[in-house]
Amino acid sequence: MQRILLHMPLLIGAMLLAAHNARAEQTCIHRDAIIERLARQFGEHPHAVRWADDHTMVELFVAPDTGSWTITSTRPGNLTCLVSAGQAFEYKHEKFSVLSSLL
Repeated sequence: MQRILLHMPLLIGAMLLAAHNARAEQTCIHRDAIIERLARQFGEHPHAVRWADDHTMVELFVAPDTGSWTITSTRPGNLTCLVSAGQAFEYKHEKFSVLSSLL
């Protein structure tokens, strides 16, 4: 159960990714450049990763000290696109009634 809660942001990110793919413009560069910039500029490091059915990798980067977070999607060939970003990332260790009813 706790593993599901810890990966909830990626599930939300996947939904955001699906909605975001409808937009024509995306910020996409090589994955190594994104990782370096997120670490240098925002102090964000990989927190969680999931693979989509189309072999797209969805990652959540988090800066625990500041709460800054970014969700990216990487396609085969290491082209990485920014999906969403924000502030005030929080770790929740409480049960969500919706999730517990699904189990």
